[in-house]
Amino acid sequence: FLSNPPDGFQTPKLYSHGEKEFESWIVTERLKGQLLLDVITREESYDGKQIVHEIMDQLVQLEQHGLYHDDVRVWNVWLKDDGHAQILDFGSISSESDDCVWPHNIFMSFLVFIKEVMSGKVDLPEIRQKSISPAGMPSDFKEATYKLWKTPTNSWSFKLFSECIQSSTNGISQSQDPN
Repeated sequence: FLSNPPDGFQTPKLYSHGEKEFESWIVTERLKGQLLLDVITREESYDGKQIVHEIMDQLVQLEQHGLYHDDVRVWNVWLKDDGHAQILDFGSISSESDDCVWPHNIFMSFLVFIKEVMSGKVDLPEIRQKSISPAGMPSDFKEATYKLWKTPTNSWSFKLFSECIQSSTNGISQSQDPN
């Protein structure tokens, strides 16, 4: 993926990569910043809504190229020094639209991601939240999730969810004035 990302999709620069029988390696540009998981663990402040929007935008961009990330978790999000979020674990990007663990539906899994980012509480992978509904979503995303929920799941997409967020009254981004 790093050797040929979709146009406009930001990734660290790939300098070298290779493999042998029992090893493989990649050498990339070093990103300045920190893992979102570390920020949450240290109980530092962060803009959860901005992070969700930026990761959603990246997932929409991947989806437009027929690609999906099967492991969107707080430990796969990098907070750059400028405050912007970047999805990591580029090896988890493929044309397969299934999540690597329960709930296996990447859109449902993204809802769990939103809850974790917005609440600052991260479940261990083996005890990840076992149910999700619009009623249990953070207030900033509840209306958008209800809109998504009204659509048959086989029609769900990150683009659709992004549109639901943009059209909901509580999904307005931080940079927009709701008045």
